[in-house]
Amino acid sequence: MNAVSATQAEITPAANENIQPLDILLTGGTGFIGSQLAQSALRQGHRVTVASPVNNDTERFRSEMLARAGIAVIDVGLHDRERLRELLAGRDVVIHLAAAQHEAEAPESHFRKVNVEGTRSLLELACEQGVRRFVHGSTIGVYGEATTGELDEHSPPAPDNAYGRTKLEAERTVKEFSPVIETTIV
Repeated sequence: MNAVSATQAEITPAANENIQPLDILLTGGTGFIGSQLAQSALRQGHRVTVASPVNNDTERFRSEMLARAGIAVIDVGLHDRERLRELLAGRDVVIHLAAAQHEAEAPESHFRKVNVEGTRSLLELACEQGVRRFVHGSTIGVYGEATTGELDEHSPPAPDNAYGRTKLEAERTVKEFSPVIETTIV
């Protein structure tokens, strides 16, 4: 495994002693939101491992920043079931933020492979490994354009691009697994 990490024991304990530390696997942690969330969870006393491909200089910068903070960053994609199976062993929670998003010229099949099939595979492995909770990061893009100027969770889904359509399909996939693993979609 390509792990960059400080010893988790060196990390400051949870600010609130009543919080039970969780062992979290965070996909997409080299993205903007994921890197911030990883650091916040660590500050709260949770054990965090980021599983994310490092594809460009921005992701490399964030990976190094996370490593300096004491967060292990494993360079792995959603297609690598064996490595993900290993990484999921003993985890309490998966926070799944990894997604095909910025590949504007990619065919819809690419978005489906990553956003739908990758999510399904990660859910299957999480269930197999006994993970208790799966938090799925979706997008406001599942609602498409705001025709009334307002969008909220009660708006009807109307995605208008490959990213939005496949993220909506991924939401439905997550809901399929709710009888066997606690799921949350944000």
